[in-house]
Amino acid sequence: MIRILLNMSARERLMLGALVTVCLLIWTTWFSDRWSETEQALNTARREAEIQRTWLGNSAFLESQLGQSMSRVDTGRMFSANGLTALVDAYAREHDLRHELSSPTVTPGVVYSQATLRMNFRNISLHDLLRFHFYILGHHPYVALEGVAILPNRADPWLLNVRLRLSAIQIHETNGL
Repeated sequence: MIRILLNMSARERLMLGALVTVCLLIWTTWFSDRWSETEQALNTARREAEIQRTWLGNSAFLESQLGQSMSRVDTGRMFSANGLTALVDAYAREHDLRHELSSPTVTPGVVYSQATLRMNFRNISLHDLLRFHFYILGHHPYVALEGVAILPNRADPWLLNVRLRLSAIQIHETNGL
Protein backbone atom coordinates (compact mmCIF):
# COMPACT_ATOMS: atom_id res chain seq x y z
CA MET A 1 0.00 0.00 0.00
CA ILE A 2 2.84 2.38 0.89
CA ARG A 3 4.63 1.44 -2.34
CA ILE A 4 1.54 2.49 -4.31
CA LEU A 5 1.49 5.85 -2.54
CA LEU A 6 5.21 6.36 -3.21
CA ASN A 7 4.71 5.65 -6.91
CA MET A 8 1.94 8.30 -7.17
CA SER A 9 2.65 11.81 -8.21
CA ALA A 10 2.18 14.65 -5.74
CA ARG A 11 -0.95 15.73 -7.58
CA GLU A 12 -2.47 12.23 -7.34
CA ARG A 13 -1.67 12.06 -3.60
CA LEU A 14 -3.29 15.46 -3.11
CA MET A 15 -6.45 14.36 -4.99
CA LEU A 16 -6.60 11.09 -3.00
CA GLY A 17 -6.24 13.05 0.24
CA ALA A 18 -9.01 15.42 -0.81
CA LEU A 19 -11.27 12.44 -1.68
CA VAL A 20 -10.61 10.80 1.71
CA THR A 21 -11.24 14.14 3.47
CA VAL A 22 -14.56 14.66 1.65
CA CYS A 23 -15.62 11.07 2.46
CA LEU A 24 -14.76 11.62 6.12
CA LEU A 25 -16.72 14.89 6.17
CA ILE A 26 -19.76 13.21 4.62
CA TRP A 27 -19.56 10.31 7.06
CA THR A 28 -19.10 12.69 10.04
CA THR A 29 -22.10 14.78 8.95
CA TRP A 30 -24.26 11.67 8.58
CA PHE A 31 -23.13 10.37 11.95
CA SER A 32 -23.80 13.76 13.57
CA ASP A 33 -27.32 13.88 12.10
CA ARG A 34 -28.07 10.36 13.33
CA TRP A 35 -26.72 11.30 16.75
CA SER A 36 -28.99 14.38 16.88
CA GLU A 37 -32.05 12.36 15.81
CA THR A 38 -31.30 9.71 18.42
CA GLU A 39 -30.85 12.36 21.10
CA GLN A 40 -34.17 14.01 20.15
CA ALA A 41 -35.97 10.67 20.26
CA LEU A 42 -34.45 9.91 23.64
CA ASN A 43 -35.50 13.31 25.02
CA THR A 44 -39.03 12.80 23.68
CA ALA A 45 -39.20 9.36 25.30
CA ARG A 46 -37.97 10.82 28.62
CA ARG A 47 -40.63 13.56 28.51
CA GLU A 48 -43.34 11.01 27.72
CA ALA A 49 -42.16 8.78 30.55
CA GLU A 50 -42.28 11.74 32.94
CA ILE A 51 -45.81 12.60 31.82
CA GLN A 52 -46.88 8.97 32.26
CA ARG A 53 -45.26 8.91 35.71
CA THR A 54 -47.28 12.01 36.67
CA TRP A 55 -50.51 10.49 35.36
CA LEU A 56 -49.87 7.23 37.19
CA GLY A 57 -48.98 9.11 40.38
CA ASN A 58 -52.34 10.89 40.26
CA SER A 59 -54.34 7.85 39.17
CA ALA A 60 -56.47 7.66 42.34
CA PHE A 61 -57.49 11.32 41.99
CA LEU A 62 -58.15 10.95 38.27
CA GLU A 63 -60.27 7.84 38.78
CA SER A 64 -62.38 9.62 41.41
CA GLN A 65 -62.84 12.59 39.03
CA LEU A 66 -63.79 10.20 36.23
CA GLY A 67 -66.34 8.52 38.49
CA GLN A 68 -67.87 11.88 39.41
CA SER A 69 -67.98 12.98 35.78
CA MET A 70 -69.49 9.70 34.59
CA SER A 71 -72.21 9.95 37.24
CA ARG A 72 -73.35 13.20 35.57
CA VAL A 73 -73.41 11.66 32.08
CA ASP A 74 -76.74 10.27 30.91
CA THR A 75 -75.75 7.44 28.56
CA GLY A 76 -79.43 6.82 27.77
CA ARG A 77 -79.56 10.11 25.86
CA MET A 78 -76.60 9.26 23.61
CA PHE A 79 -77.10 8.05 20.08
CA SER A 80 -75.36 5.50 17.93
CA ALA A 81 -75.19 6.04 14.17
CA ASN A 82 -78.53 4.28 13.66
CA GLY A 83 -80.12 6.17 16.55
CA LEU A 84 -79.00 9.52 15.13
CA THR A 85 -80.41 8.65 11.72
CA ALA A 86 -83.70 7.52 13.28
CA LEU A 87 -83.93 10.70 15.38
CA VAL A 88 -83.49 13.04 12.42
CA ASP A 89 -85.74 11.00 10.15
CA ALA A 90 -88.53 10.84 12.74
CA TYR A 91 -88.34 14.59 13.38
CA ALA A 92 -88.40 15.43 9.67
CA ARG A 93 -91.33 13.12 8.98
CA GLU A 94 -93.27 14.40 11.99
CA HIS A 95 -92.88 18.01 10.82
CA ASP A 96 -93.34 17.26 7.08
CA LEU A 97 -89.87 18.41 6.08
CA ARG A 98 -88.37 17.34 2.75
CA HIS A 99 -85.07 15.77 3.67
CA GLU A 100 -82.32 13.48 2.43
CA LEU A 101 -79.97 11.58 4.71
CA SER A 102 -76.59 10.15 3.89
CA SER A 103 -75.18 7.05 5.48
CA PRO A 104 -73.69 7.93 8.86
CA THR A 105 -69.94 7.68 9.36
CA VAL A 106 -68.68 6.22 12.60
CA THR A 107 -65.30 7.08 14.05
CA PRO A 108 -64.61 4.43 16.68
CA GLY A 109 -62.46 5.19 19.68
CA VAL A 110 -61.33 3.58 22.89
CA VAL A 111 -63.38 5.84 25.18
CA TYR A 112 -66.17 6.94 22.85
CA SER A 113 -67.39 6.63 19.28
CA GLN A 114 -68.51 9.53 17.14
CA ALA A 115 -71.26 9.18 14.54
CA THR A 116 -71.51 11.88 11.86
CA LEU A 117 -74.59 12.29 9.69
CA ARG A 118 -74.90 14.55 6.65
CA MET A 119 -78.38 15.67 5.71
CA ASN A 120 -80.16 18.03 3.34
CA PHE A 121 -83.39 19.93 3.91
CA ARG A 122 -84.98 21.21 0.72
CA ASN A 123 -87.40 24.13 0.67
CA ILE A 124 -87.44 24.63 4.43
CA SER A 125 -88.42 27.91 6.06
CA LEU A 126 -86.07 29.68 8.44
CA HIS A 127 -88.61 29.15 11.22
CA ASP A 128 -88.61 25.36 10.69
CA LEU A 129 -84.82 25.29 10.51
CA LEU A 130 -84.50 27.20 13.79
CA ARG A 131 -87.12 24.98 15.40
CA PHE A 132 -85.10 21.91 14.37
CA HIS A 133 -81.89 23.48 15.71
CA PHE A 134 -83.46 24.38 19.06
CA TYR A 135 -85.03 20.92 19.30
CA ILE A 136 -81.61 19.29 18.93
CA LEU A 137 -79.98 21.84 21.22
CA GLY A 138 -82.61 21.55 23.95
CA HIS A 139 -83.43 17.84 23.97
CA HIS A 140 -80.26 16.10 22.91
CA PRO A 141 -77.12 17.34 24.70
CA TYR A 142 -74.84 14.75 23.10
CA VAL A 143 -75.71 15.73 19.53
CA ALA A 144 -73.92 18.69 17.97
CA LEU A 145 -74.47 20.65 14.81
CA GLU A 146 -71.01 20.79 13.24
CA GLY A 147 -71.62 22.38 9.88
CA VAL A 148 -74.33 24.31 8.06
CA ALA A 149 -74.54 25.48 4.46
CA ILE A 150 -77.58 27.58 3.60
CA LEU A 151 -78.59 28.44 0.06
CA PRO A 152 -81.74 30.42 -0.82
CA ASN A 153 -84.30 28.89 -3.13
CA ARG A 154 -84.23 31.02 -6.29
CA ALA A 155 -87.89 30.45 -7.03
CA ASP A 156 -89.02 31.43 -3.52
CA PRO A 157 -86.49 33.41 -1.43
CA TRP A 158 -88.43 32.66 1.77
CA LEU A 159 -87.46 29.01 1.47
CA LEU A 160 -83.99 27.61 2.00
CA ASN A 161 -81.98 24.62 0.88
CA VAL A 162 -79.84 23.57 3.83
CA ARG A 163 -77.02 21.06 4.22
CA LEU A 164 -76.26 20.03 7.79
CA ARG A 165 -73.66 17.87 9.47
CA LEU A 166 -74.67 16.44 12.83
CA SER A 167 -72.44 14.52 15.22
CA ALA A 168 -73.36 12.35 18.15
CA ILE A 169 -71.09 10.71 20.68
CA GLN A 170 -71.60 7.46 22.48
CA ILE A 171 -69.40 6.74 25.48
CA HIS A 172 -68.37 3.13 25.82
CA GLU A 173 -68.97 1.35 29.09
CA THR A 174 -65.97 1.68 31.36
CA ASN A 175 -64.90 -1.08 33.68
CA GLY A 176 -64.49 -0.34 37.36
CA LEU A 177 -67.01 2.50 37.60
